[in-house]
Parts: sequence; structure tokens; C-alpha cells
Amino acid sequence: MINSDTPLVSVCMSSYNNARFVVEALESIKAQTYNNIELIVVDDCSKDNSVEIIDAWLLNNSIKFKFIKHNVNEGVCRVANDMLLNSRGKYMSIIASDDVFMPRKIEEQVAEFENLSDEYALLYGDVYIIDEDSQLKSDTLMNSRDPDFVKTYGDVFISLLNKNFIPGISTMVRTEALKKLGGFDENLFYEDWDMWLRLSRNYKVFFSNYIPSKYRIVSTSMWNTRSHKFYESTILLLKKHLGFSPEGDAIIYRHIREQAELLYRKGAKSATKYLKEAWKYYKVPSLGLLYCMSAVGLPYSVFDRLRRARG
Repeated sequence: MINSDTPLVSVCMSSYNNARFVVEALESIKAQTYNNIELIVVDDCSKDNSVEIIDAWLLNNSIKFKFIKHNVNEGVCRVANDMLLNSRGKYMSIIASDDVFMPRKIEEQVAEFENLSDEYALLYGDVYIIDEDSQLKSDTLMNSRDPDFVKTYGDVFISLLNKNFIPGISTMVRTEALKKLGGFDENLFYEDWDMWLRLSRNYKVFFSNYIPSKYRIVSTSMWNTRSHKFYESTILLLKKHLGFSPEGDAIIYRHIREQAELLYRKGAKSATKYLKEAWKYYKVPSLGLLYCMSAVGLPYSVFDRLRRARG
């Protein structure tokens, strides 16, 4: 039975070609100990039978839901906006259709949020790591990565510029704050880092010691098959935050240099433009050489050989 005294939470699931995992994700939502939930599912024109599986699961389970089915692939930012547009909850929690919530995820996070002031708009935590067979790895995400994955709270904008250390599957967000910021930027290739930065410029962020979710490592995920669009989008989203502070600008141009070099390594035509931008900020010989070699069309392998020869 739903307790009307508890705030409504919009649990939003993004779906794309995860037929083999989607039932596990849905069952983890059903298993929540917190009852005042609405389920928003957006399928981004899956090419497998995800839609049929979700339809069958919804038919056989008593849960308040809305299922939005895209006729063409719109991308993750449009999916996120569709979820936000249809969310009526005080809080919003997003899950990909290959990830898993712990049973007390919503209950624990709502309790923590209700004790925070309105200055806080984003709550996050660490996550367990699972493989494609749903087996737990030995470490959590933050323990398995470098020290840039930090556990912090309050004003975190500069820390977030250094590295996106917030696992999306761990988060709960005030829905009103997302809507006040105008939703997700559909000009970008991926949605989370830009939104965390925008939220952290306007609100405080809270880290919870409770581990709320399981993050699945899949060989075909966007993070493991990064394209030109990924690196270009990273540059675009970071440039949106230029001018916040000299310290922030230095971090952003460092990232632009790194992403531009990755584009050059992959043979992307856009690499020269971004290397030139970075060169204007960092007048260092190695970057100037990198820009010139890219501009005249020499392959990255030539630069790499020169760098190794110089030690």
C-alpha cells in the first residue's frame, strides 16, 4: 500500500538493446522497499526484442507506469528529457536497462534527501560492479578506479571539472531542479557529466555512504566503444562552463588538449580545430608540434614515434 505521506519518486528506465538484462533491471525496481514510485520507461528504438519483453513484464506486474517508445533512435539526451518531461515525482532516479537497484535504494535515498536543505539537488554514492553474467566483482566502482573518483559533498563544481566521479546509476535528483535548468542538452552525445556540472554550479551535492546500485560492465557499452562523437561532445560540454573561474578554465583547456589528442589519434578531422584552441591557451612545444602535424595531415603515429624517440 502506498503511504501518501511519503514523496512520490519517479524511477526512470532508459532502454536500448538490452533484452537479456532488462527483466533483471525491472525486477530490481519492483523489489524496492519504498512503495510510492511511478515507473517511466523510454525505449530508444531498440533493434532487439526489448520492447516486447518490457510490454510483457508490465502486463504481468502491478506497477504505476508510462512506457514511451521511440520510432527512431533519438540518443540518450532526448531519452533523458522524455523521462524528465513525464516525471511527476519530487525526486527522480534513473536506471539503464542493464543495471540493477539494491532493494533499499529508493527508501534510503529519500530518507537522506528529506533531511537535507533545499540547497542540495543531487545525491550520489558508490556502486557495486557486475559483469554480463550478473556476477559481482571484488571492488566497488570507486575502489577500482583512480583517486579522482572522490567521495565529497557541498560545492563540488571544480572537483567535477577534473573528473566525472558521480556514477549515474547511484543518483537521486530533485526533479524541480532538473526542470529549472531546462533539462538535458540534446546537442550532446551523452547526458550525465554536463548535467552534474550544471547542477553543481547552482546547488550542493551530497555523498551517501549507502551503496545503492549495481553497475554492469558490458563490452559493447558507449564507454568501451568511444567514437569521435564522444570526444567531441566532451569538449563541447566542457566549453559550456568556461568563464566560471580561472582555475576552472585551466582544467577545461587541459581536458580539451587531452580530448583533441584522442581525436587526432583516431584520425578525426575535428582534431586540428580543437588542438588549435588548446594551443592558444597552452603555449607548450609538444602541443604546438601536435597541432602543426595534425594541420598538415600527418598521422598520429608519426607524432607518437617522435615523442618516444625524445624519451
